[in-house]
Amino acid sequence: MEIKEPRWETNVYPLYYYLWKQGYRGRKLYNQVLVEYKLRFPELAPPLSRKDLYYQLQRSADTEIDLLIEDSDYFVFAEVKDPPPGKKAKFETKGGVHQLVRQFVQGKMLEQLIRKEFLLCTVGAGSFGPLRLNDMEKGLLVAVGGPEDDLYIKDFNWDLLDR
Repeated sequence: MEIKEPRWETNVYPLYYYLWKQGYRGRKLYNQVLVEYKLRFPELAPPLSRKDLYYQLQRSADTEIDLLIEDSDYFVFAEVKDPPPGKKAKFETKGGVHQLVRQFVQGKMLEQLIRKEFLLCTVGAGSFGPLRLNDMEKGLLVAVGGPEDDLYIKDFNWDLLDR
């Protein structure tokens, strides 16, 4: 990867604000998430019921990204954790969906919308291996062209930010 024009923001909702800038507000914004999904991923048959899939896709727009790093050809979502010594990093699960799965779904949607390569990572979470996914999470990942079984997320130490 080549660094050309880097910029970053913290605590953002990129998919939400992308659609907000397009003029969508309120319920129309969340409905537009589904319109964009159907346009960008027409070949992917939903493995979940459409109702469950569409609900979770809409929720992905409300998923906060701790650190968004963007360059001219790519963007990175980083979930940042700082657990106490000897403790594991805690992640949120809402509606049966792990926050890293929601972030991945949001990133894959944006990847199609803005035509840049997407990467998801954690900073400071420690090694936690692949996420073990439930059926809903597997369905969401498959629906956006992601992995079918496990989601592997690269974790970086805090010293990465010192470079």
